[in-house]
Amino acid sequence: MREKTKRQINWLIVGFICLLIFAYSLFEAKNLLAGPQLNITNPAQAHFSTNENVFDIKGNAKNILSLTVNNRPILITPQGDFYDKLLLLPGYNRISITAKDKFGRESTKIIEAVLIN
Repeated sequence: MREKTKRQINWLIVGFICLLIFAYSLFEAKNLLAGPQLNITNPAQAHFSTNENVFDIKGNAKNILSLTVNNRPILITPQGDFYDKLLLLPGYNRISITAKDKFGRESTKIIEAVLIN
């Protein structure tokens, strides 16, 4: 009887350790499963009007391989921060920011700006 109890306790311990390893693996893989994440901090709104023709884009991207603004590659810091200056044309401007991960998944944000002269 005592041997059977020891065996059951050993199986419980092994099962618990396997459960911890599985839970930790899911926790670490969540970023890979989520795909590219793109956060734009400037401008604060996706649609706006301005009278200045030079425009700054700032933000943060996670889980990405490349980042483009209007199909032009943008440099990213090791923390995922990015910054770019754009020259707005008079009238309506559509700015596309696309992040791609190593699995080919994309995340795109569109900013619409109207330059008022």
